[in-house]
Amino acid sequence: MSDELGYGYERIAPLQSIYIGSGVNGKISSDEREMLTAVIANSFPSFTVINALGYFRGSAEETMVIQIATDDTEKVRKLAYQIVIEHKQIGVGIAENLAGEGPIYGRIVPIYE
Repeated sequence: MSDELGYGYERIAPLQSIYIGSGVNGKISSDEREMLTAVIANSFPSFTVINALGYFRGSAEETMVIQIATDDTEKVRKLAYQIVIEHKQIGVGIAENLAGEGPIYGRIVPIYE
């Protein structure tokens, strides 16, 4: 009889990331974090939130990094755009893992016509 445990591996999907900065004051309030988490949860039932320190245009700011395992990059982009609008951002960073390309970093920014 063996004491060794076996395991299986379940491949889910490419890991996509959204980077949400704090804006002008450099801080993300508890209320903002709750609002952002609720917005994300409305789009994806499973995700990870990482609290980080980011630098944008030479200034440090609190940053939420959201990681989501999904093939649906368009849904991630739409979520990032919703966050831009609701969190009053000039842009939200996204790192997409596209088939055959590896991770690509970009930003979702509002376009005013």
